[in-house]
Amino acid sequence: MVVVESLACGTPVVALKAEGGGPNEIVTHGEDGFLVHADQIGRTLLQALEQPEAMARMRLAARRKAVEQYSIGVTQSAFFDIVSEATHP
Repeated sequence: MVVVESLACGTPVVALKAEGGGPNEIVTHGEDGFLVHADQIGRTLLQALEQPEAMARMRLAARRKAVEQYSIGVTQSAFFDIVSEATHP
C-alpha cells in the first residue's frame, strides 16, 4: 500500500528486491522507482540525487502509473469484475 501511495504522490520508490510479490509487482525499475539489494540503497539514492532530469521523468511516470493502474475507479472496476465472475460462472 505504501508503494502505491508513494507513486500517487509522484515520488519514485526505492524498494528492496524480493522474491515475488510486494514492490516487485508494482515498481518498474528505472522507470518509476528502483528495486535494489539492501547494500545498494545508499548508492542508489545518491545517484538519483545527481540526476534531477531523470528523477523528474520518474516522478511523472510514478504519478501516471498510480492514476492509470491503482486509482479508485480502476480498482473498483476490477473488484466488481472479479465478484461478477465468481457469482455468475
